[in-house]
Amino acid sequence: MDFLALFKAAASDSGIVAGFNNVATLAGVSGRPAQLAGWVRDAWIDIQNERNDWTWMRRRFGPVALTPSVNLYLAAELGVTRLGQWLGDRPGYRTFTVYDPDRGPASETDMEQISYDRWIERWGRGAHDSQMPREWAISPARELLLGPTPDKAYLLKGEYRASAQILSADADTPEMPEEYHRVIIPRAIRLAASSDEAWQPLIDKTNQYSELRNALVRDQTPPFNFM
Repeated sequence: MDFLALFKAAASDSGIVAGFNNVATLAGVSGRPAQLAGWVRDAWIDIQNERNDWTWMRRRFGPVALTPSVNLYLAAELGVTRLGQWLGDRPGYRTFTVYDPDRGPASETDMEQISYDRWIERWGRGAHDSQMPREWAISPARELLLGPTPDKAYLLKGEYRASAQILSADADTPEMPEEYHRVIIPRAIRLAASSDEAWQPLIDKTNQYSELRNALVRDQTPPFNFM
């Protein structure tokens, strides 16, 4: 369902909103239609920000060539345009790898995540020999820090969580699996009911949200691993 379809479905499911199904585009709408469109938009943002382990928001980047003698990178310099957060190492799994282009992907090596303070101690002070990076950290400004400083254009790969998608154009479609798009509708109606006294009668129509959300959580979050 795209943004316009979600808007119309929210209007229909509310049961007390008349005439919204005749809206042909959300561009330039005002008044009550604009309010409902805003609640649909906010509902989708809220759902994305509700958890930091939604699997549909997990992304990979690379391989991207590093710049010799440079050990600090902004997301955009690595081709990442919607950085929510860098995904850190987990038990048994490291999220960043690097390899020497002269040796090819067969030389790809896991990198170890270290704390920002540890990076400062090891690689951000004094001098060290440049070579293939083997550790990485995240600065308070969400810069990606590498150590040692690369001495050539090694190829870096990694993972990150995308920032929240914002619905704007009529055809914008939520990035989560299509079968769960309808979870946005009761969330939007809940926002309407809690934000505007005129929408209070809709509060009883939000009960389905919990059921739909629970199904989404079961399908789109990592399973528990018992070690």
